[in-house]
Amino acid sequence: MPGIARANACEHMQLRGRVVKGILGFGRKIIVDAYCTKAQRKVAEPHIGCGECHGDSQIARLFNE
Repeated sequence: MPGIARANACEHMQLRGRVVKGILGFGRKIIVDAYCTKAQRKVAEPHIGCGECHGDSQIARLFNE
C-alpha cells in the first residue's frame, strides 16, 4: 500500500488490504480495495484514483490557468 499512497495521495481515498491464500493454500497475495469518500464509489485503479478529486487540487488549478 505504500506504493499506492506515493502514487496517489488523495485525502478522500480509503484503502483496505486483505491477504488471500493462493491455489491449494500455497503462497499469499495482498488485494487492495480503494473507496473514494467524496465520489461515494469504489475506485477501480487505486494508483490513479477515482478521477473526480484530482481536478480540485491546487496543482491541477495551476495547469488549468
